[in-house]
Amino acid sequence: MSAAYTKLFVHLVWATKKRRPFLEAWRAKGVHRLLDRIGHLNGCTPIAVGGVADHVHVLTAIPATITVADVVRLMKIGTSQFVARDLKVPDFEWQRGYGAFSLRETECDIVRRYIMNQPAHHADATLIDEWERTSAPDFDASSNADD
Repeated sequence: MSAAYTKLFVHLVWATKKRRPFLEAWRAKGVHRLLDRIGHLNGCTPIAVGGVADHVHVLTAIPATITVADVVRLMKIGTSQFVARDLKVPDFEWQRGYGAFSLRETECDIVRRYIMNQPAHHADATLIDEWERTSAPDFDASSNADD
């Protein structure tokens, strides 16, 4: 079998557990650098990494050899240990879920700018709601899809 050719771009977002604002600017800078490094070490090509005190965004190209879930898992594991141990945040944890959005290459610059301007978007409420989602919408158990 010949090598696969892929162009897979994904925008990832996940939050700290209970949205606790542990990632002040100085901590966030180290976490963002580490997310970039973890991506590269696992064959990804990070394009943008950013966020605010309670969540991160990563825009990356991913190879066909790794799943989105594995990318997120590796990034969460590596950064949670770093934040707890090196940045001295006791009991630091990421939430269990995450958001993942596939993109066409032509959309990457728009998402890159959005990620790099996270503090401004949060300050002036110019957020794109879907791109901030870190878990599935709550299922309304009272509704019945068969109705």
